[in-house]
Amino acid sequence: LARACIHDDDFILIDEGTSAIDKKATLDILKKLLNGPYTVIFIAHNFNEEMYSLFDREIHLT
Repeated sequence: LARACIHDDDFILIDEGTSAIDKKATLDILKKLLNGPYTVIFIAHNFNEEMYSLFDREIHLT
């Protein structure tokens, strides 16, 4: 995440990047990232309703 922010990347892909972090810290991180100029693609299995509400779109791959 730090590298993406430093290099001013347009996209940030997070694949289970918060799996070892508690839900409150995960929400704090997501809120800060989503307020930035990035397109965030977030892959996780531990989504809750509050996390869903932060994103514009949900994509399921089968």
